[in-house]
Amino acid sequence: MGRKFDVPVPGGVLRVCVSAVDEAWELWICDTTHRLALGRRIEIDDAVAAYREGRDPVAEAGRLLAGQIERGLYTQSTSGSAEKCPGH
Repeated sequence: MGRKFDVPVPGGVLRVCVSAVDEAWELWICDTTHRLALGRRIEIDDAVAAYREGRDPVAEAGRLLAGQIERGLYTQSTSGSAEKCPGH
């Protein structure tokens, strides 16, 4: 199980889950068991550069995305995928 950020929403909780993929990390918006939408992709090279500056780009992106969802500002369409959430 990887990193995840819980997001309270009306009627329950969504989760931003981090999944390692080829040369990147993907941040998925999930319900209790399935991926709903791809929220962000962070390329490895960009992450390494940020880490060298003392930043954690995955945590930064996760918190930003969670905040957008919580405030109703995230409007990306769903993935149409029924894949299991990487955080479950």
